[in-house]
Amino acid sequence: MADEPATTAPPTPAVAGSVIEIAPAPLAGPVSTKDFDCVEVKRFEVGSGFITSKQDARAATIPAEKLGSMQREIAGQIPEKIRGFRSTLVADASPQCPDPTRALVLSGRITDFKEGNQALRYLVGFGAGAQKFGVLVRATRKSDGALVGEGEVIDRKVGGWVGGQAEKGLEDFAEKVATFLKGSLQSK
Repeated sequence: MADEPATTAPPTPAVAGSVIEIAPAPLAGPVSTKDFDCVEVKRFEVGSGFITSKQDARAATIPAEKLGSMQREIAGQIPEKIRGFRSTLVADASPQCPDPTRALVLSGRITDFKEGNQALRYLVGFGAGAQKFGVLVRATRKSDGALVGEGEVIDRKVGGWVGGQAEKGLEDFAEKVATFLKGSLQSK
C-alpha cells in the first residue's frame, strides 16, 4: 500500500454554555512565518453572556471603544514584530488579505479586564489602581480555519512613571499579542 499524505482529524464539537462550537483542527505539519504574510485582526469578543466568575464580570465591562483601540493597536504591532507581515482590520468594509492560503485570522475573547486608575497607581501603589487585559487569543489559517496557535495573553500594569499611562498599557498588551503570534508560528 502506498504512503498516504497525513491528514488532520475532522473538527470536534465543544460545548460552551448553550452554544455548540466546532473547534478547528490543528495544522498537520509545521508552519513558520514563511508560510504566511498577512493577518486579519478581528475585534475581540466579550463572553457568552453567562457570568461564572469575577473575571467574567470584569470582562463584560470593557467599553466598545476600548475593543476598537485594542484591535487597531494589535494590527499596528504585528508588522513591527513579524518581519514581512502586514495586517488589516476585519470590518464590513475593510480590505481583506489577498491570498487566503497565506493569511491568518487573529481573533480572541476577553477573559478579564480592569480599566485601572493612574492616580491610584501613583499615589497609593501596592497594586491599587492596577490595569489588566486578559484575552484568550486564537490564530487560524483563513483558507480552512486550521488552528495555528491558541493561548491566553495577560498584561498587567501596576505602576510606572507617574503611575503609568493607560495608552502604554494598551501598547504593551498589543505587543504581547503580536509576540504570541510570532511564537506560535516559530514553535510549529
